[in-house]
Amino acid sequence: MRVTATANRIEKKSNEESDASGTASFGIQLKCPRCGGDVPDQVCIGCDLHIRTIQGVVHALPPERVAYHARFVEVYERMCCEQFSGRPSDEYYLGLPYGIACSRSCPEWSWRARSFDYLLRRVLNPAVPRNARILDIGAGNCWLSYRLALAAYNPCAIDLMTNDQHGLGAAERYRNYVPEFFPRIRAEMANLPFRDGQFHAAIFNASLHHAENVEVALREALRCCMPNGIIIISDTPIYRSAEIGEHTAIQPLPPFLTGEAIKSLESRLMIRWAVHTPQLGLKRTLRRMNAWLWNHPRPPQFPIYVARKLP
Repeated sequence: MRVTATANRIEKKSNEESDASGTASFGIQLKCPRCGGDVPDQVCIGCDLHIRTIQGVVHALPPERVAYHARFVEVYERMCCEQFSGRPSDEYYLGLPYGIACSRSCPEWSWRARSFDYLLRRVLNPAVPRNARILDIGAGNCWLSYRLALAAYNPCAIDLMTNDQHGLGAAERYRNYVPEFFPRIRAEMANLPFRDGQFHAAIFNASLHHAENVEVALREALRCCMPNGIIIISDTPIYRSAEIGEHTAIQPLPPFLTGEAIKSLESRLMIRWAVHTPQLGLKRTLRRMNAWLWNHPRPPQFPIYVARKLP
């Protein structure tokens, strides 16, 4: 009994240590999210901010920013919980974005699976080498990072939520199913805690519409990408007009996006968007046709936007 308990403590300590140095093992260099200083041993040399690792999650969010985002996190977590009548099973998480359980709990997973397949085959595989570092910004329960790891990429998951159902903590279910467990970092998408130019790609998967300032979030992602790296927007609702978006946007979360607004960012960010339109199934097509026939507000579209950082 005593030997078993000791072995368990050693294994737990080993997991904590590997998680604490996870960013370093992937060759990722952190910077202080408060002052931009170096953070050797996870302590900023400029402002003494401690970037602690708690249950495998690197907390790179200063206390004042934790308080600032508390309302958003509360609202979003409540929305997530309302989608489920009980606690999701491990099989549910391991099946995302596929599986009958996924579709039953949230019908949108059927078209999100189609979108992911398109993203992997038509966007990432041709443009990003295997073993490349990819930022998963707004990772939620980290299903995308899990799938990227299975596809031989090196993801790094970023989110504000850390709970074990809909936040970064949920990724523990993936630990034994990927070749190398990926880093998880609690941070703001508008203030990423990384030195410049370290990632081959950055993906906003069903997350950019939650940004307080879309331009700032995209600019941060570009900063963290290498020259010729790419940024990707996927599974984000894009409306035809401000009026339609305002009618259907969820409050008090940040507002909708329009295709015109995304297009207008090209000159300011010095990029050019390539727009992909995955086929998301008959139901979504019929929904759009029905809205057009009855002159109802058009449902949002979910194109994939891709832009390359200048060398």
